[in-house]
Amino acid sequence: MVLYEDDQSLSPVATVNAANKLIKSDKIDCGITMIVEESRPIAPIFNKNKIPLLVLWDSNEFIRSAGEYIFSNGFSTEKAGILMAQFAYNNLKIKNIAVVKHVDPWAEIISKSFKQEFERLGGNVIYEQSVSPSEKDYRKIITDLKKKKPEGIYFALVPPNSALFLIQARQMGLSSIFLTGDAFIPDVITAAGSASEGVFFTNIYTEKKEASEIKELYKNKFGNEPVRCYYSIFRV
Repeated sequence: MVLYEDDQSLSPVATVNAANKLIKSDKIDCGITMIVEESRPIAPIFNKNKIPLLVLWDSNEFIRSAGEYIFSNGFSTEKAGILMAQFAYNNLKIKNIAVVKHVDPWAEIISKSFKQEFERLGGNVIYEQSVSPSEKDYRKIITDLKKKKPEGIYFALVPPNSALFLIQARQMGLSSIFLTGDAFIPDVITAAGSASEGVFFTNIYTEKKEASEIKELYKNKFGNEPVRCYYSIFRV
């Protein structure tokens, strides 16, 4: 039997309440969740009760060190940031960049790995700003960015308000190259409309050796090849 609880759009309080109900009242044998935002507040609860928790989408250092009962079969958050930093520096020839990120577990992890790799390669992060995921007015940040004139902007922003950042940036004439991660989902692209044109983003990460194995398993199961098995850079 599978039991479901609602995290109410990644609310930590709702997620914790759901975990406690499933463990204490429903007596579950294991838990399944999707991303690091959901797993971070409930990992201590599953560890304390010695109940396994499987994270399906994200894999990162937090999840790896979250406790012996926390597992993941997901994609590397850190390597996504590293890959984009390498692409920005080596392929796009960007040497100075700004980082705008939400106060959010995924955003903090991926922007940190991007920044560290970009600086390791010799690039400069000339501006960095954190903002609440609920913020809808980015004009002050955009004004600051226009003054700094970065060649590129890495925006680690989660849906849905990430679309507002792009729309406002385009309206205010911010002409830098925009780069981001796998939270740049189709819903955001649709909401941003023409403001999303030209944005570079990374998709899910799997090592190429592992990807070939996944590809064969997928073909055997579904009879056709998957669209993409390993991290690539996409442009809208």
